[in-house]
Amino acid sequence: MNNNNDDRKEEEQKEDKAPFDEDYEHLLLRREQRGDGAASSSDEDEKQKRNDDGDISSDEERSSEDDDDDEDTEEDDNVNDALRRKKKVSKVRRRKDKENNVSLTSTPTPRRRGAEDTTTTTTTNNNSNNEKKIISNNTNKNDLEEEEQDEGDDPYELTKFVVCGNLFEVKKKYVPIKPIGKGAYGIVCSAKDEKQNTKVAIKKITNAFENVVDAKRTLREIKLLRHLRHENVVPITDCMLPSKEEEYNFNDVYVMYELMDTDLHQIIRSDQPLTDDHCQYFIYQLLRGLKYIHSADVLHRDLKPSNLLLNANCDLKICDFGLARTNTQDKNRDFMTEYVVTRWYRAPELLLSCAEYTVAIDVWSCGCILAELLGRKPLFPGKDYVHQLNLITKVIGTPDEQDLYFVTSDKARRYLRQLPYSKPMDFKRLYPEANPLACDLIEKMLIFNPEKRINVEECLKHPYLASLHDTNDEPVANAPFTFAFEQHNGGEMSEETVRRLIFQELKQLDEEINFPLLRNTHADALEERLQTMRV
Repeated sequence: MNNNNDDRKEEEQKEDKAPFDEDYEHLLLRREQRGDGAASSSDEDEKQKRNDDGDISSDEERSSEDDDDDEDTEEDDNVNDALRRKKKVSKVRRRKDKENNVSLTSTPTPRRRGAEDTTTTTTTNNNSNNEKKIISNNTNKNDLEEEEQDEGDDPYELTKFVVCGNLFEVKKKYVPIKPIGKGAYGIVCSAKDEKQNTKVAIKKITNAFENVVDAKRTLREIKLLRHLRHENVVPITDCMLPSKEEEYNFNDVYVMYELMDTDLHQIIRSDQPLTDDHCQYFIYQLLRGLKYIHSADVLHRDLKPSNLLLNANCDLKICDFGLARTNTQDKNRDFMTEYVVTRWYRAPELLLSCAEYTVAIDVWSCGCILAELLGRKPLFPGKDYVHQLNLITKVIGTPDEQDLYFVTSDKARRYLRQLPYSKPMDFKRLYPEANPLACDLIEKMLIFNPEKRINVEECLKHPYLASLHDTNDEPVANAPFTFAFEQHNGGEMSEETVRRLIFQELKQLDEEINFPLLRNTHADALEERLQTMRV
């Protein structure tokens, strides 16, 4: 797993919770007084922008960004200063892009179920000497220090090592390789599983219960990834089960994921050539995984390039399910309207504070991602809600009155009605070198009215994906996932409750993976998980 998208802050959640309230009207008023088309970025906007640039920043990148924050406190009246800041950020990004570059196979080869995978082995061998390019590691050699351990055969014997100043205590079979990154919600390093001869990403969530909202996100992802088992969903391969004595007082959570080479965000902003075959294969795998997720009655709600992990052979897996929600009809407003989707990939119904929404929000995000693949830059890089809506309407056109039925906020309706009329842009003109069929698919994905938006199964049947589409190789979930645990005590959970639920999940996960014979009901689940992990 290359990057875990641990980039949300409480400030951003607060900013994005209710756009069409009194404070938002003040923002509109300021924009009118300024007379410009886009509000200047606030501190939260700058933070959003930096977060969108990558899931987890290394120490060097975080330091560079801190320097930029200091500069941003100066007055922006001086154009030369602004240009210097822009050049500095661009220079840092270019350096990071070069360091994180991964060479994809020139022609992706789709793999069908049951087919022997020789591509991965070949790719791994070809890139074994370039491992530094595969995983970002901009830290000092002291950032990864292994301590001496006693010999022993106990499978639960621990080893200790330090990653970026943080102590890791995991099973001895894991030998650390290098740090991957450090974010607000965790520290990640790559490691080798010497018993399985595989590589994993170990994520440590320090003080996991310090914030109950964050702890619920951890619980949600673990539960979901135990339920969702699909080739295009990143699997949990192992975990650290706290001892019985620590059941009611453990503070750190360790989860092991399949290690991937990079993510789509890094590829898009690199110099890596992307052919139409690449774009087709990436969007097909995304939609294939999304079909499975939606069939489990789950909305991902945070699809973006940095949450799509890649290997050098172009295999794609969806990650970060911490914001996922159910798609059942019994919707609770508070349950459905907390912070969702990074702004640039948000559907209009989210920007307009609609109380209810459907799987169509994920399809919108997919359309934005496909457009970003074609143009190598975000399609709607909005600085705030107003700017975001302006960018959307300038590209897809001003919505008709009949397409505003789903907008329940009077303030939002008034704002949309006062927008100047815009005709829809021709995506073939916007991306003249792209496959016209790709442009047609984007146009059908980016429809303002969610009921008129194409769904995932229709996307898979679109002519653009005809060479890849195979209904028999696009499985659905065996059973829907339930978020009943979220409704405990009216949706409120104490720290003790979340800790107990996470312990139960880790215990079941540990039994499924490490002791399948003790629980026959999980034998099939283990086999499916191993099949997904096999190379």
